[in-house]
Amino acid sequence: MDLTQTELDRILLRPGPLNLKGFRLAHLSLKGAVLIDADMEGANLEGTNLEGAKLQGARMIDAYMLNANLRGADLRGAKLYYADVSDADLTGANLSKVMFNGGTGFSANLSGAEMSEGNFSKTDFHNATVIKAKMYGSIMRECDFSGAKLMGCYMEGADMLEANLRNADLRKAIMNGTYLEGADMREANLTEANMEYAILVNANLKDAKMEGTRRMGARLTGCIMPDGSQHR
Repeated sequence: MDLTQTELDRILLRPGPLNLKGFRLAHLSLKGAVLIDADMEGANLEGTNLEGAKLQGARMIDAYMLNANLRGADLRGAKLYYADVSDADLTGANLSKVMFNGGTGFSANLSGAEMSEGNFSKTDFHNATVIKAKMYGSIMRECDFSGAKLMGCYMEGADMLEANLRNADLRKAIMNGTYLEGADMREANLTEANMEYAILVNANLKDAKMEGTRRMGARLTGCIMPDGSQHR
C-alpha cells in the first residue's frame, strides 16, 4: 500500500503500536517519529528519513531500507531479521540488543553506532563503514565484514566465529577476548589493534598487517600467521 506524506502524518497521530506492515513509505519523512513496537515487516523504506526515530522493539523483518536515513535512530531490541540497510546512514544509531540475523548492510554507514549485545549472525556488512562503533558482546558469527572500515571499533567479547574480515581495516580496534575462531582475516589491517586474549584458533591472518598489534594471551593454535606459517 502506497502512502502520501499527508496520509502517513495522519496515521502517526493514532495511538500505537502502529501497523505499517508491507506499506510503501519510500522517500517519505518519519523524522523523529515515535514507532515503538510498530509492525513494519516487509515495509519499503527506501530513502525514507527516519533520523532520530524511536523504533525500540519495532518489528522490521525483511524491511527494505536502501539509502534510508537512520542517523541517531533508537532501534534497541528491534527485530530486523533479513532486513536490508544497504547504503543506509545509521551514524550514531542505537542498535543494542537488536536481532539482525541474515540481514544486509552492504556499504552502510554505522560509524559511532551502539551495537552491543545484538545478534548480527550471517549479516552482510561488506564494504560498510563502522568506525568507532560499539559491539561489546554481540553475536556476529559468519558475518561478512570484508573490506569494511572498522577502525577504533570496540569489539570486546564479541562472537565472530568464522567471520569474513578479509581486507578489513581494523586499525586500533579493541578486540580483547574477541572470539575469532576460523575467521578469515587475510590482508586485514590490524595495526595497533588490541587483541589480547582473543581466540584466533584456526583463523587465517595471512598477509595481515600487525605492526604494534597487542596479542598477549591470545590463543593461536592452528592459526595461519601473516608470513604464511601455521602456529602450533
